[in-house]
Amino acid sequence: GPDSLSSEAISRAGTVLGDLCVEAGIGALPAPALTVDPCPPSLRSPAAGPASPMRFVPYNGAGALPAWSRGRDARRRVCVSFGL
Repeated sequence: GPDSLSSEAISRAGTVLGDLCVEAGIGALPAPALTVDPCPPSLRSPAAGPASPMRFVPYNGAGALPAWSRGRDARRRVCVSFGL
């Protein structure tokens, strides 16, 4: 399920990114709008709250960067990372 330290991480992110938020005109880091949870539904804690499930893939091999990802697009892209 979601990391039990997530509220601490969100608080720290607000501190670290505070100046950038002000510069962007939003004042402070907004509350998370979505939790992405790689935990199987049968193992999810009821206390975890609503989450969007995702399938965990431990390794999918090396790959080439697709051409479409190198150019600018009218749509925004989101990068999700579960670590370094």
